[in-house]
Amino acid sequence: MTVQSKGALLVLIFAVLITWMISGMFSGIEKLKAAPPAVKQQALKP
Repeated sequence: MTVQSKGALLVLIFAVLITWMISGMFSGIEKLKAAPPAVKQQALKP
């Protein structure tokens, strides 16, 4: 494997990870929106 292809592979992996994390965050937010108010308040408490 050349250095260039290793770099491209790393960029690809990072892009997939970031996309996965963002979509995970959004689905988590959607679940919170769908949750009953009591659960929301508990989740928002520090």
